[in-house]
Amino acid sequence: METTDVIIVGAGPSGLALALALSYYKVRSVILEKNRDICQDPRGIALAGDSHRIMELLGISSSKLSGFGQTLNAIHFHRDSFNNKPFLSVDSYSDYHNQSLLANYSTEEELRSLLQSSEYAQLRTECAVTSCREGVDSMEVSFTTSDGTLTDLRGKYLVGADGTRGIVRKEFLEPRGVEQAEGKIHYAVKWVAANLRITIPTPKSHSYFPLWKLGYEPEEVWDVFWPEGVHFCNDPVMPVAIGRFGPADGRYWRFEYELTSETLWEEAEQDALKQLEAGMEPHLTISAARFRHQGIKPEGPVRFPWDCVEVLRCAPAYFSHRVTNKWSHNRTILIGDAAHVFPPFGAQGIANGIRDSFALSWRLALLCDESLCTRLSLQPHKLLDNWVLERRKGVDDAMTMTMRNGLLLSNKSGYIAALLSVLESVLGYLPRLRDCIARRALMDNDGHAGLDRGFFLTDQHGAGQTAQIWVKMAGGTVLLSDHIFRESTSILTVLVLGSVTAQEASELKQVIDAGELPPNILVENVVILRGDESPYNSVTAPWISELLPCRPDDLEKMGVSLLRGYDPVSFRRRFHSSTRYVLVRPDFIVFSQAKSIKELVGQLGQAKKLLAQK
Repeated sequence: METTDVIIVGAGPSGLALALALSYYKVRSVILEKNRDICQDPRGIALAGDSHRIMELLGISSSKLSGFGQTLNAIHFHRDSFNNKPFLSVDSYSDYHNQSLLANYSTEEELRSLLQSSEYAQLRTECAVTSCREGVDSMEVSFTTSDGTLTDLRGKYLVGADGTRGIVRKEFLEPRGVEQAEGKIHYAVKWVAANLRITIPTPKSHSYFPLWKLGYEPEEVWDVFWPEGVHFCNDPVMPVAIGRFGPADGRYWRFEYELTSETLWEEAEQDALKQLEAGMEPHLTISAARFRHQGIKPEGPVRFPWDCVEVLRCAPAYFSHRVTNKWSHNRTILIGDAAHVFPPFGAQGIANGIRDSFALSWRLALLCDESLCTRLSLQPHKLLDNWVLERRKGVDDAMTMTMRNGLLLSNKSGYIAALLSVLESVLGYLPRLRDCIARRALMDNDGHAGLDRGFFLTDQHGAGQTAQIWVKMAGGTVLLSDHIFRESTSILTVLVLGSVTAQEASELKQVIDAGELPPNILVENVVILRGDESPYNSVTAPWISELLPCRPDDLEKMGVSLLRGYDPVSFRRRFHSSTRYVLVRPDFIVFSQAKSIKELVGQLGQAKKLLAQK
């Protein structure tokens, strides 16, 4: 029977991301996908929060993302229709997350392309899993190929990334008591989701269109009727969530609306296209007053021609928030939609699946190393239980943030909308306060803060998340700081805040060489982050990586695109003022902070105990 390390069922973003992340650790994986082609009618269309940082580390940089996506410049909240002035806008160009990456839409195509160049991961399409079996120290699956051949595959672990109706949970785990239940916040609402492709009218194709007489160009018509950004409209009858997606020249548009009554649901099931056109009419009809130009205006309201709207998909759907009661059972693990589902208006579905994969990858890398498991007495169930605890908090936090959008979307009060509009205007004059509120609201900065258990030391200021900044290495190379903590396949890196003396460097080297933790766990190199004002360190050694935060003006000279509010000091600000040493995980999470080398040694010992904890 053919064998591998990890069997992954499902080649969506979560499964592909996991295979790529495992490849980094030289862990073999096989993805079994029942379909041959990528779905050209995507349900999830956006990435949110730190998932951009993960994509960067997987090999999809912001420049690559811009090639098949587009920048989300703002999120707008409107009364009734998106052609009304928003009562609240959130600027996505601001670096609220301290991540230094533009927010772009994603696609599975690039992930598959990266996977093809990996010697450790295989994607097998048209392979439908028919059964799963649990062994003493392995998992086996049977699957049929496109020609009907039944094939068996054995792996050390099985990961279900096959969606909310996937076979791994539905057929294999549900009989063992694993099921999806209501999440932290109740949400279960019927919507219609439509993907549209827009053709811009021209004077030749639509000579009667009234805006030509006012001097409008076709591109201007596109921007007026189909504006940039994501828009939430709290119409009392039909709340909608809408916006552009995909490559900019593709002119794709997502239109989702809530079915607030059983009558609307019945209408949608009978003729969703007819209901869609009627529902979009007020959004695509703009009053003549808005187009007044040099005293001239159209004779009446201007409606975008419906024959320029191609409906790619339009179907009613039931949106809810559900999370499995167990994410793992022995050697079987669930990620992505197989473990949790979200409402559509927070861009959290794909993002949380990618987070699941990234945080799971280094744990599976440890568990697939049998000699390491024996040497450190690693406890698989404990390592996976900690992963579940951390990811469940991440899912709960993401749902809380999603429902903030939902509350604004479902708000029917004109007074509240007016108050928010005034508040937005006031905060425009107080940018520091505005940015502070936004950072707290977006929550990505918190990491796993608030959890009392996980693979970190809460009593020694662990569980937080590092910021991401641009740094310059001693040789002049400029890169994003996240890459530094992933240069090795180890799971903990010693970070020193500020320059070191020769004596301090020698003591650090002794700590690492003492062998308390093997190289699989503790990186042999020490990372030193100097302050902006400190001179170059006089201590040089092959095991020292010295970094200097890059200033905005230097980055702009190099042509690096920065978000508003980029702050090189934000990285240091995430730690306590008295912190000298930090143990950092490869998934941006702080394991612990120490004031002295003695404290650091104690923390390394605690890391070893956590790994072997029963």
